[in-house]
Amino acid sequence: VCIDGIALLSIKFLRPTVKDKSQLKFISGQFDSYKFTDGTKGYHNYVFWLKEYSNSFQINADFLSLFYSNDFKMLNYHDSITISIAKEDINKLNKSNLFIFSISSPKSNYLDLADVIKKYNSKIDYYFFVGLFALGLSFIYFGYKSKKE
Repeated sequence: VCIDGIALLSIKFLRPTVKDKSQLKFISGQFDSYKFTDGTKGYHNYVFWLKEYSNSFQINADFLSLFYSNDFKMLNYHDSITISIAKEDINKLNKSNLFIFSISSPKSNYLDLADVIKKYNSKIDYYFFVGLFALGLSFIYFGYKSKKE
């Protein structure tokens, strides 16, 4: 449990910093395809591709409650959409999967940037991870203490 807390906290601290839209790069392209997977035990993998890029773009599972997936599924092949990625990730274009912060088209807004940035910077996750870490430490402490007695 302690190791889980440390791992999750490190992921939070190593991710790109995005406090506002000035830290994002907006990319426009033609919609190509998508693959949405809802697996067991809360697993979600929502990716899509743009015709101009070889890499996939992924919607963070934390943002799925903000995502209008039914409207997104109505997009036609080659429809023009605009997405945003962290400026820190620009060098990963055409190389690896990239997490996105917004999706829009001239017709609709599928993933709202303001809502995503608010959720991305939420402190609730930190409290959860710190609690998980503290729980792990207490297990270690009391486990060690009981072995000593």
